[in-house]
Amino acid sequence: MIDSHASPGTGPQRSPARAYIAVAASVAVLLTAGFFTYRAFADHEIRFEADTGSDTALKITWNTSSLANAVTPWSTTVTVKELQGRASVTVLAADGDTATCKIIVDGDTVADGSDTRAVGCYIDLATLD
Repeated sequence: MIDSHASPGTGPQRSPARAYIAVAASVAVLLTAGFFTYRAFADHEIRFEADTGSDTALKITWNTSSLANAVTPWSTTVTVKELQGRASVTVLAADGDTATCKIIVDGDTVADGSDTRAVGCYIDLATLD
């Protein structure tokens, strides 16, 4: 049977709702792919923090660096391409003083501690990725 109302050369008409659903699904797929691509190639910030009950730590050691007689509170931030290896910070305070440490990765505290005289904070960075 021939449809006398159809224009020549036109196919079946699709509902506008189906077109919106298709566009929304495409946008969702692109946003999801973009998020995971960004996470895979984004730089990561690792912040090391140390503090004592007084104004000075006898020694602060983080990864492969250290400071003697450091003014507290103290912090440093490093930027890395990949979360691999181990991050650590240790604090040595004077006798009877409280030592605290913290490691923050991309804004989230991943290790912290406090103890009398000495404390260490450690994290295997690969467990975070």
